[in-house]
Amino acid sequence: MPDRQKFNNILNLVEKIVKNYLANSKVGHIKLLKQKIKDLLTDPIWNDNLIFQLKQKIDRLDISDEELNSLWDDIENTLDKSYDSNLKSNSYIFEGKIREYEKRLIDFFVRAGKLKGQNSVLATIVGCLLIHKQHGLTQAQIKELTGLSKGAISTNLKIIIDTPILKKQLIKGTREYSYSFGGDFSAIASGTGVYKYGINDLAKQFFQTKSLELDKIKDKNGYNLISQRIEDILFFLKIHHRVIEFITESEFVKEL
Repeated sequence: MPDRQKFNNILNLVEKIVKNYLANSKVGHIKLLKQKIKDLLTDPIWNDNLIFQLKQKIDRLDISDEELNSLWDDIENTLDKSYDSNLKSNSYIFEGKIREYEKRLIDFFVRAGKLKGQNSVLATIVGCLLIHKQHGLTQAQIKELTGLSKGAISTNLKIIIDTPILKKQLIKGTREYSYSFGGDFSAIASGTGVYKYGINDLAKQFFQTKSLELDKIKDKNGYNLISQRIEDILFFLKIHHRVIEFITESEFVKEL
């Protein structure tokens, strides 16, 4: 049991935050407040002091609402330009819609992995490595893509490090290792227990729809990789469906 005494100061501070929130908000929404606090406590971006410097500098400005809106437009433009330029040096980070598709793929791996009792952290890491299996990822890159802690990533990689499907390779001239999956997609998916017969048709329909949506943004960075992964999954689902049909139609199964 945790020592509740350690939490008292934190909980007292939470009570003060609620009072201030209700005093400064015309309409208080507790769900919104909870979401914002959880985001602040769990999203790694809020550990960056530059974020707070940005807020302090803006708070010190004596400007009207119209000027503030204009400033935000400039901030958005700067964010877009800086993000695009930094993507060139971080090719493993996809842009815009492609990044959304990557997140959906990983979410699919997590939900499907839970059907077999796989923990969500491991399923998230497996999903990332499956998507980026061509070039692999370092632990730092996995952390940046997922927001998981270094400890969680290291612990879960150790779970699968001895399996024949995971490759660990020292990056030349560094002390960092790159992790990647070897073999074809169907073998990897079977080995990690990602798919179940009961979700085969739903999964196929889902990925076919996403493939069509993805074709509308072919010019985006990362399109080819995500598109290929979706095709790999659809191919595996097709084979998987045939295998299940063969098993269920066999005389042996019918006699059971």
